[in-house]
Amino acid sequence: MTALAMQAQPSPGVQAQPASDCAASGIVVNALTGEPIVRAMVSFYGGASEPGAASDAQGHWAIANLRCGTRMPTATRDGFLPGNENLPGAEFGKRLIQLVSGSPAMDVKISLIPGGIVSGTVRDSYGDPIHGTQVILMRVKTQSGKRGLSQVGSAGTDAEGNFRVDGLDRGGYVVCAGSKQVTYPAGGGEPQVYRDSCFPGPLETALLTPFRLEAGREMRTAITLTAIRGVHVRGRISGLPAAKPNSAFRMGVDWIKATNSGYTGSGTATRVQPDGTDRK
Repeated sequence: MTALAMQAQPSPGVQAQPASDCAASGIVVNALTGEPIVRAMVSFYGGASEPGAASDAQGHWAIANLRCGTRMPTATRDGFLPGNENLPGAEFGKRLIQLVSGSPAMDVKISLIPGGIVSGTVRDSYGDPIHGTQVILMRVKTQSGKRGLSQVGSAGTDAEGNFRVDGLDRGGYVVCAGSKQVTYPAGGGEPQVYRDSCFPGPLETALLTPFRLEAGREMRTAITLTAIRGVHVRGRISGLPAAKPNSAFRMGVDWIKATNSGYTGSGTATRVQPDGTDRK
């Protein structure tokens, strides 16, 4: 009897998996200066479990054991926008490369655009820095033909009142600062709170007067918060679970500040009494 060696065939309807013995190499550079970028993390889209590489001192990288086929290389590095992400359809197609088994793709160039930076200080009307101020950065975007603001970053001020938000794409921006600190007037009086302030102007006109940030550029600003008399908001929350006598609990309540631009404030925790009453 003669044994016949038969080649395994894929089952009908089952697509054969592409080979995973392809390779690619190239360089990562600064899109504005052409200088090599060190320690950029290089990988390929759709390859979460595939190998990757860090670029060396000359910006060079090489990756083996990649899945063959039409692939898109990308790279990330702090201070730069992710390479080849969020590209228009036509431009996306230009960045695709063909990985073929036995023929490594070479001289693949990945250009990273330096991110913009927004930095500055937050002080009170006396010129003193306000520590722990929440700074929110919003970008003007157009969706469904309507312009609006979208939060893209945030930061807290340090002991000197400084803040910094980096890795930003080019576009129109508005930066706002707000503090939960309480202050008192000279000579004594009721507690005061700081009024939120925005640059380059009030949020009500932000869509008309955003500042322009370009790739690799830094915009510095100084924001002043003015102390004003605060207001109290009281209310009752219904539908709460039964509470033990003389007890209270904490829950999240959103205090929303509405403007023509649609900006809202952040949530905070408040003490709710057993009868559902609340005070802010």
